[in-house]
Amino acid sequence: EKVLQLSASPFAIVFEHNAVRVLMMLVIGPVFWCAVLWLLAAEKTPGESRTALMGIVLLLIATGATVLWTSYDLATGNFYFDPAADWNLAAELGLRALVLFGVLVLATALIALVRHARGMGTGGWWFPAALVLMAMQYFVYDDQFTLIALVVLAMVLAIPYKVLSRTDEDLLIVYIKFSLMSVAIAEILSTALNLGGIWVIYLTLGWNAVEFLAWVLPHAIVEIPTFLFAGAVALRIARDMAEPISREDWSAVTRTAMEILTSGRTWRTYLLLLFFLLIAALIEAYATPVVATMLLTG
Repeated sequence: EKVLQLSASPFAIVFEHNAVRVLMMLVIGPVFWCAVLWLLAAEKTPGESRTALMGIVLLLIATGATVLWTSYDLATGNFYFDPAADWNLAAELGLRALVLFGVLVLATALIALVRHARGMGTGGWWFPAALVLMAMQYFVYDDQFTLIALVVLAMVLAIPYKVLSRTDEDLLIVYIKFSLMSVAIAEILSTALNLGGIWVIYLTLGWNAVEFLAWVLPHAIVEIPTFLFAGAVALRIARDMAEPISREDWSAVTRTAMEILTSGRTWRTYLLLLFFLLIAALIEAYATPVVATMLLTG
């Protein structure tokens, strides 16, 4: 019961949400394009090609099994579906995807690690792990936001840039570069739009600027600079991958992405960001309500 209470606490929800947001900003672009370009364009050995095909098959099997498992439990009454709150069906799908996809991620990642430790190379086994992991986060978080940022926002940015800058680079290259940056850009924009939306709601309710700032500023002082710093790191990662992309050296793109994703510097940076997000979540959950109440009632 205490575990359930903690998992539903404002602190846990805020911290977990922001921790995942920052992680996605840093790694989802490199992982996505590393997988796509390796699958479609990079030179592969016959064994790596078989591994790539196996990854796609495993993804389809896991997706089908997740849907069938959820449908079966729904039909047998193992959980209640309220049509007025259809989010709970997405949550049930996410829970089962976490189990099925999680097993596949761990198994394929373990194979890749064992092969690498034996000096055999990964044999492409990182690809099923990355592919299934991306699908898992989609199911668990019902995550259209990331796909929209990677695919749609990147095109919205790439086409005007291509036209206005008159760059000689192919539109595909420009598109990939913007896609690597677009999740970070979208996260920063969404934070700004959320703050603006909250401000409009508060104005509609008759609140003034002092009341708005009292409920936002205490944790925003830490949270907003942390997100801006995370966005800057994500843009730097995109810049580091830009050179092999410009040369259309797809195998080098994969190597560069792997170096970034396995770099101690990347994960030390993420841990530093988590530290500040932890502070921001503690402030938002426990200090902001106190400060706001004192200011507005004192």
